[in-house]
Amino acid sequence: MTQPPLKEPVQLPIYNRQERQRWFGVAVAVAIVAACFCVFVAGRMAITVAQDWRRSPLIVADAVENLQDRTKDEAVEKRGRPIDPLVAEWVQATKELRARPEDEAIKERIRKIDLELRGRYFSHRVSLVQGAYLLAGGLVVLVLAVKALTQWGAIGAGVMTVFGVAEDSRRKTEVVRVAIAGAGCVLIVGMVMWRLAPAPSFMVFEKGVPATTAATAPGGGGPALAEIMANWPSFRGPMCGSATVSEAPTDWDGATGRNIAWKTEVPLEGKGSPIVWGNKVFLSGASEERQEVYCFDAGTGALVWRAVVPGSAKATDVKVWDDTGYAPATMATDGRHVFAMFPTGDMAAFDFAGQKIWSKNLGKPESQYSLAASLAAYRDRVIVQFDQGSDEKSGKSALIAFDGATGRQVWRTRRNLPNSWASPVVIYPDGDIAKAQIVTCGSPLVIGYDAESGRELWSANLLTDDVAASPAFAGGMVFVANDRAFAAAIRIDGCGDVTKSHVVWKAEDGLPDTVSPLATDEIVLLVKGYTLTCYDAKTGKKLWEHKLDESCDASPVLVGKTIYLVNTNGVTYMFEAGPVYKELKKAALDEKVMATPAIVRTSEEGGGVRIFIRGKTHLYSIKGEEREGGGGR
Repeated sequence: MTQPPLKEPVQLPIYNRQERQRWFGVAVAVAIVAACFCVFVAGRMAITVAQDWRRSPLIVADAVENLQDRTKDEAVEKRGRPIDPLVAEWVQATKELRARPEDEAIKERIRKIDLELRGRYFSHRVSLVQGAYLLAGGLVVLVLAVKALTQWGAIGAGVMTVFGVAEDSRRKTEVVRVAIAGAGCVLIVGMVMWRLAPAPSFMVFEKGVPATTAATAPGGGGPALAEIMANWPSFRGPMCGSATVSEAPTDWDGATGRNIAWKTEVPLEGKGSPIVWGNKVFLSGASEERQEVYCFDAGTGALVWRAVVPGSAKATDVKVWDDTGYAPATMATDGRHVFAMFPTGDMAAFDFAGQKIWSKNLGKPESQYSLAASLAAYRDRVIVQFDQGSDEKSGKSALIAFDGATGRQVWRTRRNLPNSWASPVVIYPDGDIAKAQIVTCGSPLVIGYDAESGRELWSANLLTDDVAASPAFAGGMVFVANDRAFAAAIRIDGCGDVTKSHVVWKAEDGLPDTVSPLATDEIVLLVKGYTLTCYDAKTGKKLWEHKLDESCDASPVLVGKTIYLVNTNGVTYMFEAGPVYKELKKAALDEKVMATPAIVRTSEEGGGVRIFIRGKTHLYSIKGEEREGGGGR
């Protein structure tokens, strides 16, 4: 039989009242301690974030940019926010280094400041992570204590009041709601504090999680600009395809061996072009099962050493496009170490003796035709354009700088672009390494970054679809071109979106699908298959068009006023870089070629200007007709 609802509270004798009160007291004490603990931890996290806002390396790049003309004392205040004096000292030292770039005392001072800043930075990052766990634990204890209070609460002296079920549930629900709301507020504050603290690279990047950071290390390490210009450290050399020598060999024959200094078989196939530093030539090669790096003697062609890069395409189930293969990326060097990258996401650094310095895997790239962008080097860092994914808003793509000696991530900048196959280039406006920019191409943006910090400087919306051609630089302008988009000239002194303000001209004829453009102060050359198209560099006026007898996959290289362009059958066309097409000579190898030549003066005894060309299975060194001690032909 159903009982009628209780209208008045029924008083019942309480059982074990003293024990109930004792547990109630324990619950109160635990709740107070847990609440104080949560407030303390959240407060410490807030203080840590506030301290980082003043001294973190994340603000150093911005500080340098905005305090160039200020004194050390003025640097202590920036936009109404205080800056740690040590950061201000870093700014001052950086300014002094720009004025005296060879001063080793300033460099050492910067290194010491940077070491202390980074020690603080990573120590605080670890503290924030630990604080987040402690805060979560404290909140759990607090919620449990509040729940106990609702069960063991003292209702009266010697009696316990029992209400009807509905009324009793309502009262308990109100208490629980208040407790949950309070605990939730503390939890939200703690999580916000945790989220605001950027994760350090060793906690994020090695797991392949995209992150946007502007953490920067002071520059100044690595080779001087003159040393960089005297070598060929990356794809298309230090000047985007323009050699720093004034003349090079013009006559050779691969079939007869005429003027072929040497010809050496490369153990594994690859599409990457040769790079040269001093008396060493470097290449990479790979198959489905193996990834390798090779060092050849520039004077004799002897294979000095070969080294294995951990990983393989078979192990990671990476599918590669036939036109790119398993080793499509050109290596890079900082003059002390050489760096290699493969479609598997595997990357490694070796010293010039062939010892592996470090290796890592950046994660299996989501790329339609497999990862093919070549590496670049800036001072003592290696630059990776890691574009992937089909959604430009996914944030999976990034431009990353690693310390060449340790593999430590120096900075990583998110790129809201899908997968692409163009390579980054480092440009030196006014011949000043302190003004260096890294320029990249992707769909739809051409972007210029500060080479030191990775901060995005400018962008132009010009490209589309599958972007594979890399940018060129000459006369203070960047030149880009891509099939189904535009050829364009962009001034590099802009800020933000410069599509409407700094694009000097655009054109639509002869747009390449893979071959990178070549630019001088006067002309811009585009290569699409069999067709050459030449534009006036300043106005964008089309000057001439010429059909070749064979298509080209290699990018053109300029030596003096002569352009060298190798077709897929290994024939090199030599023609003038001028307002009309004027062919000068042709010279042939005896195998197919897809890689771009390196043209540089080697440092071996009695050496001179050599052309290094990678064929399908061999590496060639081409010499002049006479001994080239003085740079002759």
